[in-house]
Amino acid sequence: MTGLPIWFWVTAAVLSFWALGAYNRLVRLRAGINQCFASVEVHIRQRDVLLAQWLTDCVGTLGADAQSTQAHSVNALRGACVQVMAAVDHARAAPSGAQAMASLRLAEEVLIGARGRLSTELAAHARSNLAWNTVTPTDELAAVDAALGFARGQFNEAVLVYNDAAMQFPTWVIAGLFGFRAGGVL
Repeated sequence: MTGLPIWFWVTAAVLSFWALGAYNRLVRLRAGINQCFASVEVHIRQRDVLLAQWLTDCVGTLGADAQSTQAHSVNALRGACVQVMAAVDHARAAPSGAQAMASLRLAEEVLIGARGRLSTELAAHARSNLAWNTVTPTDELAAVDAALGFARGQFNEAVLVYNDAAMQFPTWVIAGLFGFRAGGVL
């Protein structure tokens, strides 16, 4: 009975175990991205609740004194909050997807801009009307922003580690065969 030489079977076994190990590493790293995104999502949802409260306070404080630019800024911030939540819901399905993260990152940039404009307009309104108290974001909102920044940093680090692992030779062969695509950072 003639068979294949023993070195063939040893080589096949080594390659099989290597491929299995590479696949499992990529799965583990992608699961780490999902876990980090869950933390980011929790903080984004907390911030959304706090921003809604802040907007309610702003509208209540401005009342009939609200100018059209301030009302426009309030509506822009509300719209930005809705956009971020829609992007979070979209990204939850594939947290390691680059397109979903790009969408969320752009929505976050719009939100940051809208928040900045409203804060500036409220401060200007307070300077022009000395009897009017400025409605400022709460310390709780600042704490959630800090926690979100930390969670975003952890998420970005997890994505970079995953991307590095998926792009290394010869692991990129396994990544390509099994559909492991590069992830996007926030």
